[in-house]
Amino acid sequence: MSFYFLPFTKMRCLLLELTSLLLLGSIFAQRQVTVQEGPLYRTENSHITIWCNVSDYQGPSEQNFQWSIYLPSLPEREVQIVSTMDPSFPYAIYTQRVRSGEIYVEKIQGDSALLHITELQDRDTGVYECHTPTTDERYFGSYSAKMNLIVIPDSLRVTSEAQTLNKVQHDSLELRCAVSKTTVQHSHVSIAWYRKKADGPPVEVVSLNRDFVLHSGSEYSQRHASGDIRLDKIGETLSRLTIYNLQSSDEGEFYCEAAEWIQDPDGTWYAMTRKRSEGTVVHVEGTETNIS
Repeated sequence: MSFYFLPFTKMRCLLLELTSLLLLGSIFAQRQVTVQEGPLYRTENSHITIWCNVSDYQGPSEQNFQWSIYLPSLPEREVQIVSTMDPSFPYAIYTQRVRSGEIYVEKIQGDSALLHITELQDRDTGVYECHTPTTDERYFGSYSAKMNLIVIPDSLRVTSEAQTLNKVQHDSLELRCAVSKTTVQHSHVSIAWYRKKADGPPVEVVSLNRDFVLHSGSEYSQRHASGDIRLDKIGETLSRLTIYNLQSSDEGEFYCEAAEWIQDPDGTWYAMTRKRSEGTVVHVEGTETNIS
């Protein structure tokens, strides 16, 4: 009898230990709220999203989110912005922006949400707090998290002369674009040239990305490789697009587009603002061959 009793006793103890560990795990599981790392720099009039997640909570899978701000002028005072559960939550200065949809919360899933501000204003600078009202049996863990948002002026300028050019096949085309910014924070600029016909979407001709790597659109890749398409920087702010050996397919409106990029604390690059220049309309006539 003792031969079988000893293993049974050990198994019973093991089951008791596992049960205890599971009970301790449920007791000591702590609600955890995390928010996008700051500081984030974003430009005036741009659209920003800030994510917020909650984990290790008790209760329903559908959690609620409330967003508040602490303004630089009153860093200790909470100003309520928007809530997923209480329409009366916003303070008066945010009520109209919430009602109009300029500020809203998008639920990604039950325990994850995005705060949207579709048109940033200078006064939106501050410390943002994401709070999740408790659904737990008792308070345990963190119920809110904070991050810092800094709204900066949009200083990106993109200019190119608006004109109409009449060309002949095999001519060359030269266009210039000036891109400037006065952002104090470290940022990169990308630039791209597009051609657009009246009946179609824009087609990328050639671009210089934020890491200073040249890239050509699929329609122009072969001509770029052969040297018929060039993008050259000819000054601190000026760049030049050159197309040699024009084809009839090159007809359309050419314009340049630039974006200003900033690196967020998580290491990703974000296009704070994107603008295009005025366009140049290019007509390309075919060449006639006289046979005598």
